[in-house]
Amino acid sequence: MEISIIALPLIASIISGFFGKLIGDRNSEIVTSLLVSISAILSAFVFYINHFADLLAKNQKLPVELSIWTPHLLMLIIVCIGLVRINEK
Repeated sequence: MEISIIALPLIASIISGFFGKLIGDRNSEIVTSLLVSISAILSAFVFYINHFADLLAKNQKLPVELSIWTPHLLMLIIVCIGLVRINEK
């Protein structure tokens, strides 16, 4: 998920740069806006998961080790669920 935050705007710029004339101006705008928006939403999601885990560690309601690994495990579960749905075809 963290890689897609960086990769989605890059993919959008490649698509609109190389294939902009082929897919048209309007479709190029839609693809670019959509992928950058998804990247922004994902970055906010990652920030809040890390912030929430950090708060739990500072309040000592969650051990520090667990607060470090919890965001990574949550994102791993989300990515695995997404991969299962992709591979169900």
